[in-house]
Amino acid sequence: MLKVKILFFLIFFSQILFSEYIWEVEHGNFGGDYATLRPTIALFDDDSFAVVAKIHYTDPWGQYENWDLLAKFDSYGELEWSVVDYHNLIGVIEIDNGCTITSKSYSASLDCVIKRDSLGEIVWEIEMSDFSVSNIVRLNNSEFVLIGCTRGQFTYSALRRMDIQGNIIWTQSYNMGGNSSYLHRGILTSDNCIVTMGRLSTYEYFVLKVDSVGNSLWSDFTQSGYNKWIFETSDNNLIVLSSNELIKYNLSGDILQTYVGDFDYGIDLPYENNFIVRDEEYGLPNIYKFDYDLNCILPINYFSAYYFLQFPNGDFLFAYESDFHFIRSDGELVKTSNNLIPNIDSASIYNFPNPFNPTTEIVFSIHIDSKVEISVYNIKGQKIITLANNEFSQGSHSIVWNGDDETNNPVGSGIYYYILNVNGKTEAVNKCLLLK
Repeated sequence: MLKVKILFFLIFFSQILFSEYIWEVEHGNFGGDYATLRPTIALFDDDSFAVVAKIHYTDPWGQYENWDLLAKFDSYGELEWSVVDYHNLIGVIEIDNGCTITSKSYSASLDCVIKRDSLGEIVWEIEMSDFSVSNIVRLNNSEFVLIGCTRGQFTYSALRRMDIQGNIIWTQSYNMGGNSSYLHRGILTSDNCIVTMGRLSTYEYFVLKVDSVGNSLWSDFTQSGYNKWIFETSDNNLIVLSSNELIKYNLSGDILQTYVGDFDYGIDLPYENNFIVRDEEYGLPNIYKFDYDLNCILPINYFSAYYFLQFPNGDFLFAYESDFHFIRSDGELVKTSNNLIPNIDSASIYNFPNPFNPTTEIVFSIHIDSKVEISVYNIKGQKIITLANNEFSQGSHSIVWNGDDETNNPVGSGIYYYILNVNGKTEAVNKCLLLK
């Protein structure tokens, strides 16, 4: 009997040892009641990362206050350094081998841009009374572009290119019509241009592309809804996400396709020639995986409020929006194979959706009528719950796990393993990720 137990755990933990390294860390809220992370997370070349967040706090007398925080974490999610600021921090990028560029707004008439070294110490800080910053785009290790608008009687959309010494290389403004306009997000494209998103004072929204010296190449006002996010796919097309639709442009500004929805965040998956986006229609976060022809190939319903990025090796980083809670998982988190019907010629098991919240469907198949046990374990090898322990007929079956343990208490977010035992023998092991 002892040998059977040893064999079981060798089989179980071999799944962990032969997986990509995975970790999960929580850092609380740095003295506040809750935090609001911003989606402009800087992923560094060494897999460390930096985030900007606002910390919200209510004291025992009911007085509300908040402050901003810039925090740097290593490649395992452990805190390296953090900086508190009582002004509005905007954007963060890596530049010059571990240094960061951020900006902040002192007042309605004064912004500044700040360079910090790899330990978080200020290298220089430059005040700007003529430029209001909404975001920052990294161009290379020595230059970056500020996105925003000019200040004055008329407020125009504007870009400002700077180097790591704080020198201004050029500033360009763009009269997009109306009394005022501003740019709020942008990316560097594969043809060494900058594509930005902006808004007029009349609540009209546009996309603008400029060349490397800031000259306007094209703009488009045809999309509807508030523009929220933009990224480029590996087939060199643009995906613009808005509150009404997803729009696919080519780099020349032609609209190729659209898809209806309330989209607010997304990333390209170059390893798979797909991309994933987040939809918050009716206040329920969902993730959709699309191919480059805008075919939805994998929906994940009721996904928790996480931002997600992809490391150069394909691993995923999940960052919770309302807490300093980070998860790193391998590149199999979202995969097309979850849609496939399992081969019933041998025992197999998988779950869908994955990641999930609050429930997931575990699908398994057996090739003959058998006694089946399905149990869920945490990463320490402790059994969480037994979902099935009875006779099943040949073929495919499914069972739902609602994220509870044996005592009907919900388990925490993280990685879990589910085991398929057939006639007393472990036939298959798989993993799932619960995100809350």
